[in-house]
Amino acid sequence: MEKKQHVKPYPIRFTEGVGDWVREQAKVQDRSINYVVNKMLEQVKEASEQKQTA
Repeated sequence: MEKKQHVKPYPIRFTEGVGDWVREQAKVQDRSINYVVNKMLEQVKEASEQKQTA
């Protein structure tokens, strides 16, 4: 059986407008807020890495 890596929770305080938008995105995508935030951060990270190599 594969052992899952435990990731320590990290509380995020959203500004009012951003928090509302993220919650709405999660609802529309039928995903958790955590999933939406992680996907967005992954996209920004990839774009940043591509920009650095260009």
